[in-house]
Amino acid sequence: MPSFMDARGSIWKILINTPARRHGPQSLSETISSDVIDALHALQSAESQFRGRLRKRLQLGANELLAIQLISRRQRQGLEVRPDDVTAALGVTSAATSIILTRLVGRRFVTRHSNPLDGRRQYVRLTDEMNSAMANAIGVSQASALDKLGGLTAVESGLVMMLLGSVTDSYDAGALPDTPGRPLL
Repeated sequence: MPSFMDARGSIWKILINTPARRHGPQSLSETISSDVIDALHALQSAESQFRGRLRKRLQLGANELLAIQLISRRQRQGLEVRPDDVTAALGVTSAATSIILTRLVGRRFVTRHSNPLDGRRQYVRLTDEMNSAMANAIGVSQASALDKLGGLTAVESGLVMMLLGSVTDSYDAGALPDTPGRPLL
């Protein structure tokens, strides 16, 4: 399996031999940055299309799929998921979360249960049927993507995490919720 460094070396060779763009000569740094941005947009587009296909295959709404993915991720980490966790992750009201979870429980995708220690706090879990449906719908695509990421060295992982963390922070800081005042458009 070629390493990230091999791919970067190949990209480097391509970039060195790439003619300047129509808008005039660019530095190699600008070309690399532009290619990284293009790759990020391609990743976002592929991920969006993947979610659309997954939603269609599982017959889920966007927030229902996001809730299921959150619950699945947390369960794999050995964590319990509260409805409040879903509310915070989706950025919706607790009433909207209640509707989403009620729909998922009604379709037997999610179960609700009480904290066995005090009986007060409620948790949600994916059913075995939902886990199977997700695995069948996703197929080998996610495993293939994760396998590619698993081949990174510690240094490469650190660089990717730094880049993705920075991009995520930028997205989190942008397009803030509507504030009273003049519309943007």
